[in-house]
Amino acid sequence: MRRPGSGTPLERRPPQAGFVLVGFLLLISLVTVFGSTYLRHVLYDMRNSESSRHVSDASDAVDSAVAYAEQRLRRGDFDLSASIDNGPRAALLTATDLGDGHSGLQIQSVDVDGIGVTLLAEVALVPSVNSAGAPDDLPRLDAATVNDLLNDPAVPKLSYNGTQTVTGADLYGLIIIGNSSTLTLDDVTVHGCIVSADVLTAAPFGAYDAPTAPSLIIGGDVRVQAADFLPGVAMVMPDGLVTTSASPASLQCEGDLVAHDLTVNGLGALRGNIATAQPASLDARVMRPGADRGPRAWGAGLDDVQQWEPSFLAFLPRHDAVQDLGTITGFSFP
Repeated sequence: MRRPGSGTPLERRPPQAGFVLVGFLLLISLVTVFGSTYLRHVLYDMRNSESSRHVSDASDAVDSAVAYAEQRLRRGDFDLSASIDNGPRAALLTATDLGDGHSGLQIQSVDVDGIGVTLLAEVALVPSVNSAGAPDDLPRLDAATVNDLLNDPAVPKLSYNGTQTVTGADLYGLIIIGNSSTLTLDDVTVHGCIVSADVLTAAPFGAYDAPTAPSLIIGGDVRVQAADFLPGVAMVMPDGLVTTSASPASLQCEGDLVAHDLTVNGLGALRGNIATAQPASLDARVMRPGADRGPRAWGAGLDDVQQWEPSFLAFLPRHDAVQDLGTITGFSFP
């Protein structure tokens, strides 16, 4: 076949040639797409694995810093600011005094890219229960408070010596139980504070002596309500025994309670701090309102406890500040 106007014959090409070219181009495109996707996946996986490793190392460093802080606090050392090395990473620990026995801790382990862990914690020192403790390890009224109470004529002082029982009465003031004495209360409300006689002296208690220990027996329904002259303090008997009788009895205590031994085998509600030399024995029915929200401040007039243990109360996200801790832990039930 000849093209019109030409003496040269027209060549016919195979139709498959164009399809081969298109198919080859499609193949190149698919390889490029899948290759780019795989490369992005590999790079992401590499970055993600590296980040995970950094976070894991930072978490280990922060855990070491928390353990370090606990050890320092248990030794009574409150200068907690330090840099703690832990293998590949270090954690910087910074302490801020928040007052009232509370400290704010920032524990941070972050690399130059901002990858790591930042922990904010509030730490409160709470009295520890020491099964081998002695009366002098427990809180007592400080000397200035004792002097004010003894010289204030507006505060009644009711002393009980020997073996005595009070039934169906309202008692006001400072209730003083002498050495080797036992006071039994039955259907009694106390507006004030119950103390052992030696609390009103400056002399150390010394070793615990059971035969001379003052004893308070809860023989029925008893309520102890802290008074304005000693706010927040219901009982201070570091050398004494507080126990319920064999018959059904209940104890409601509004304020801090200090005793060498504390046993409540009936109903009850104890609202306040408890410090004992021997582990307190409390019936399962005894309520502790607010106890699971962390320790409260001790009542006015009590001196410092000699044995403390740290209690981590609150942990905040990294974008909050140490000063924000008080908003969380400062709440108390009305």
